[in-house]
Amino acid sequence: WTKIYTLIGHTQGVTSVVYSPSGAQIASGSWDKTVRLWDAKRGAPRLTLRGSDAVHSVVYSPSGLQIASGGSRTTVRLWDAKSGAPGRTLTGHTNRVYSVVYSPSGAQIASGSEDHTVRLWDAKRGAPVLTLRGHTSFVNSVVYSPSGAQIASGSRDNTVRLWDAKSGAPGRILTGHTNRVYSVVYSPSGAQIASGSLDNTVRLWDAKSGAPGLTLTDFVSSVVYSPSGVQIASGSHDNTVRLWDAKSGAPGLTLIGHTSWVSSVVYSPSGAQIASGSYDKTVRLWDAKSGVPGLTLRGPDAVYSVVYSPSSAQIASGSEDSTVRLWDAKSGAPGLTLRGHTDRVNSVVYSPSGAPGLTLRGHTSTVNSVVYSPSGAQIASGSSDKTVRLWDIVSGECLSVIQGFRDLVLSVDWKATGNRQYLVSGSADQSVRQWKVEKDAEGYKVKLCWSSRHDELNVGDTLIDGVQGLSEVNEQLLKQRGSLERKVA
Repeated sequence: WTKIYTLIGHTQGVTSVVYSPSGAQIASGSWDKTVRLWDAKRGAPRLTLRGSDAVHSVVYSPSGLQIASGGSRTTVRLWDAKSGAPGRTLTGHTNRVYSVVYSPSGAQIASGSEDHTVRLWDAKRGAPVLTLRGHTSFVNSVVYSPSGAQIASGSRDNTVRLWDAKSGAPGRILTGHTNRVYSVVYSPSGAQIASGSLDNTVRLWDAKSGAPGLTLTDFVSSVVYSPSGVQIASGSHDNTVRLWDAKSGAPGLTLIGHTSWVSSVVYSPSGAQIASGSYDKTVRLWDAKSGVPGLTLRGPDAVYSVVYSPSSAQIASGSEDSTVRLWDAKSGAPGLTLRGHTDRVNSVVYSPSGAPGLTLRGHTSTVNSVVYSPSGAQIASGSSDKTVRLWDIVSGECLSVIQGFRDLVLSVDWKATGNRQYLVSGSADQSVRQWKVEKDAEGYKVKLCWSSRHDELNVGDTLIDGVQGLSEVNEQLLKQRGSLERKVA
């Protein structure tokens, strides 16, 4: 993004900004009790529309001839967009108006208020038409579908409600957010609704059936393959565990139950069960196929890591209280508490052989996740230094360093499929990435297969030849992705 202009004039916080339908003008509403109009091309101020209360929402009519604003004193005000002259004042709400919108035809206005209602108005006459009641807290956002037949409203009661725009009849209630819904919008086709919430998620919904679709979430803190390698489970700061198809990356079930960040996720060796550890001081067990919750293991402090023993009989968890706790995986009964660490335990793993090892040094920041290779001969570690390192457990040698992460690496896992080996990583940059691990005469090589981020271009089976001026780090990143054939000196 390149800044073109800074529009200066408001004397308090700006709560709402919108372009006119033609794009030639901008309107902004502020707590300073004004709506200001600006020339969109030059950034020059045009008019200042002064009211008697703070402005929370401002919108142009579809024709661009009129502006509506919602304010702190329970009213919606209409203005002439060309002259700035005040028009009608729509009264009826009993508390602040947070959202105002015109229907696509411009014949109707909808407003959402702190009084828990959505009110519909005749845009020409200013007369009240209907009052839509159902929300149990402030209505923060109101929007018409592109056809004008439906209205969606988002509320502080954590829900999105659908309404018939003509009759006002209530439709489906979309539940799933765990905090206030501040923004609701339809897709251009009207087939989908997106809602944004204080729970740090954007949720997508089918506008006709109300069925939930994708949830765009906070960063991923843990990721693991199922023993079969066909599924991936990830834990996030949105308090959920999510299941994914390992080949395509397609989303599956969402496991809901934790009340705080999910820090660690692991499959049982049989793949039938999932265990998740959370900042809510619990380890939760789930059926990996159906997603049905099982036992909840409660400890004294936040859980940062959880792992099954190779026999599946035991679970170990690492905690904020510097201990490792052992649990009976079948009954959930607590066992031994292992003490000795002097700070929180971020990662716990059983060795396939049970043999003692080494102290591996090289990371420059906190180590968040550790996993053995399927053979038990190597270890992968993810760190807050934004790298993943591969190690030989006999010599302690660092075999490879995976770079290119935009933020902390919070979780790693390793699987073997036939004679191929893969790593999967979860990062605070909101990505799940899969890497192919290969060994040749020159040593270990790691190549990126796919990433869950949609703002990056990931290309496979592509070679770049004759590159000049690469830094050492960029050269290494391209080699990791299998994309550098030859560099020109």
